[in-house]
Amino acid sequence: MPQSFNISGPWGGRYWYNDFVEEPVPFSAWLSVADGALTGTTLEPNTFLFNGPEELDAELQGGVHGALVQFDKVYPGVEQPAVWYDGLLSESGNRIFGSWVFRKPGELSGRFEMTRIMTKTRATAGGSARAR
Repeated sequence: MPQSFNISGPWGGRYWYNDFVEEPVPFSAWLSVADGALTGTTLEPNTFLFNGPEELDAELQGGVHGALVQFDKVYPGVEQPAVWYDGLLSESGNRIFGSWVFRKPGELSGRFEMTRIMTKTRATAGGSARAR
């Protein structure tokens, strides 16, 4: 089990649909975790709303319990059930991977992975700083 990590901050990710779409859908996410409660937002290309916007934003709400990261994803203004994400945090604390499913029996499902986007700068041996 990974040590305790603060997973708040920016993440990049992608998800796959089971069975019928081979290409992953990229997304960006901002996670905020306090006392085990997770909130956040995502932005992704629109892959399912006909005549909808080019990109969709969503709101996240869930929890982090040890290595377990779980949340509902809801698209504001879109009439559909929430999407349930059930993931595991990697040993390094820099990746989350798992599965997703619509909270309605018989609906779509798939898998996902997320990678932390490093935002801190770190001094190099030559004295300059670079983003990591």
